[in-house]
Amino acid sequence: MILGFLFLFTSCDSHYNSYNISGTTMGTTYSVKLVFNNTKYEMNMINKSIDSILINLNQQMSTWIEISEISLFNKSLSITPYKISDDFYYVLQQGE
Repeated sequence: MILGFLFLFTSCDSHYNSYNISGTTMGTTYSVKLVFNNTKYEMNMINKSIDSILINLNQQMSTWIEISEISLFNKSLSITPYKISDDFYYVLQQGE
């Protein structure tokens, strides 16, 4: 019983931090809440990764960006097949 109490006491002693990451993209906002035991440096890396993913997605899928992958695809008059990104292919498949 004492061993169980010590386990409970030490596991409750763990310190977890709550982090909120938010920003704007694609004409709207996003918010991510993370709760874990990481350093501020790791949080900055996660924040940069989220921003990078969203910027890349916007460059592929935004119809407001004239040179985005989807805009170029929509403007193409060619019937010759060409390579598209894996993400764009996934979205096309989901739209069927």
